[in-house]
Amino acid sequence: MTAINVLDMSASEGYVRVTWTPSTNPNFYSWRVYLKQFPDEPFRVVDEIFSAPTASYNFYGFTSGPQDLAVTEVVQNPVTGALTEDSQEPRTVHPQAERGYFLIHPTKPHLSMQLRTVVAEEFGDEQERQAIPLIGRGRKINLGTNYGQQGVLSIQLRDDPNLGTAREQRLKLKELIAEEVALQLRTPFGDVIRVGIVNSNFTRVAAGPMEAVDFSLQYEEVF
Repeated sequence: MTAINVLDMSASEGYVRVTWTPSTNPNFYSWRVYLKQFPDEPFRVVDEIFSAPTASYNFYGFTSGPQDLAVTEVVQNPVTGALTEDSQEPRTVHPQAERGYFLIHPTKPHLSMQLRTVVAEEFGDEQERQAIPLIGRGRKINLGTNYGQQGVLSIQLRDDPNLGTAREQRLKLKELIAEEVALQLRTPFGDVIRVGIVNSNFTRVAAGPMEAVDFSLQYEEVF
């Protein structure tokens, strides 16, 4: 049975961190991370980690309200290869999902950023389509590869007592985008997708002596 500790960092970092004791079992196979979001649904595996020394997991896909998280250790019989999983010891967490968007760096939490004032999001799936006219029968649409979601976020950066000045937010966003890694985009509606930043544009607006910026962020889902 794997006892876990939960450190709720959702308000500032965009995720819930789960920690536990590393495995010393020589037959270790994996850790399995489970989630149960609603009382009437079963636990489901949200990730599997194949490193025994690993002792933490950042969970991004939470919504508001109580949810159960559990971590189990799986060991492999060295003779038969059979896998055995220990029992779950779930912990209930009460994350407070902020009414805002987050861009989350996978390995550098200090670069993760809350986008508090997203004024619009245009998005849709990019999918290959081919229209084929059929003589006497209209038209047929063939569907090809679905490349995932793509979209544009329209964001206002203004001085904020919690997020810093608009200039500080702009510079942090530039640093985050310059990392050239896939980011987690989490919306206040429960969506979490892995994205790459395709293009970004800053527009300074007239707002007195303090810097104020409107920001356009184009993203595409990556796998």
